Amino acid sequence: MVEAIIVELSETAAQNLGVETLYTGGGDVPIGATSYDVGSGPNLLAIAGSAASDGTDATLGQLATSSLLASQGLVAGFGDFTGAGNFAGILSAVANDQNSNILSTPSVIAMDNTLSKLLVGQEIPITTGESLGSSNVNAFRTTSREEVGIKLEVTPQINEGSSVILTIKQEVSSVAGTYASGVDLITNNRTIETTVLADNGQIIVLGGLIDEDIQENISKVPILGSIPLIGKLFQSSSSQVIKKKLFVFIRPTILIDSDSINELSAEKYNFIKAEQLSRESEINLIDLTKSN
Repeated sequence: MVEAIIVELSETAAQNLGVETLYTGGGDVPIGATSYDVGSGPNLLAIAGSAASDGTDATLGQLATSSLLASQGLVAGFGDFTGAGNFAGILSAVANDQNSNILSTPSVIAMDNTLSKLLVGQEIPITTGESLGSSNVNAFRTTSREEVGIKLEVTPQINEGSSVILTIKQEVSSVAGTYASGVDLITNNRTIETTVLADNGQIIVLGGLIDEDIQENISKVPILGSIPLIGKLFQSSSSQVIKKKLFVFIRPTILIDSDSINELSAEKYNFIKAEQLSRESEINLIDLTKSN
């Protein structure tokens, strides 16, 4: 029996900081403004336009309301854009942190010198070719199926002295982003292929796959955005750091005879049975609480 523990530690940290400004000059019509795609902040131009029209412009009013409702993090406004010769601005700041610990514990029983495979995942369609034909007549598309998820392939070889040579292929794959019609799928794939020697019952770590992606984006007004301190009023910045660590632990256990197999099967069965009884007890307790 070959047991595996796949642990993926994922950490994502994102920060957005933007300042939008507007100068009305001698009338209500803006003569100067800065606007950035900060993503999580309100739209200053839409808000100013809606205020200048006293709410009579339904389109600007809807844009202003939508941008305010979609705002995240800290949003602070200053100044006054309803009069003449006024300077106003909106500061928006937001930070997002996401942590995940994906733990999978696949196990498989394999014969000596026999390949065993295990898959926990799904099959996704991948477009391999398409043709529209003349005037979209006889259009067709060909696809293939690709397995995505956690795959474990192992070939054990038992040696003298209760040691085991393991030829292992471990793969963790997933679909990047969300599916959109007409857009090719992008898959993430992390694979370990190796041959190791382990004693009976020994836990070994195959290795850690570490991936770190840092993305920074700064939008600013030329010259003004480069001035120390004051330049922050004329720029918008965003940064994202994605860290992923994958660890794979393997433990082989030699099953010598039918007694050891029966003992293992009974242990797994009792564990599942205990989990089922525990869940049933929790459900009955919840039902009893609701009835009271």
